[in-house]
Amino acid sequence: LLTGYREAKKWTKTIQRKRQMEIANENKIIDQLEDSGYETYIVGGCVRDELLNRKNFDIDITTTAKPDEIKEVF
Repeated sequence: LLTGYREAKKWTKTIQRKRQMEIANENKIIDQLEDSGYETYIVGGCVRDELLNRKNFDIDITTTAKPDEIKEVF
């Protein structure tokens, strides 16, 4: 049982580190779009989850940039 606990704790830390890296990448995306002059917002279920203090697993972003403009930014 203790081994299972240790494995679960290790798995949880791995997930937390992965999520921190994802958040950093999402912030970079938002920053790049905004620095290029486009309005950019976090939308969808992640906003709801944040308001309800729930864990979320993805972030949806909307922007005023059109698809070809997004390609130019990245």
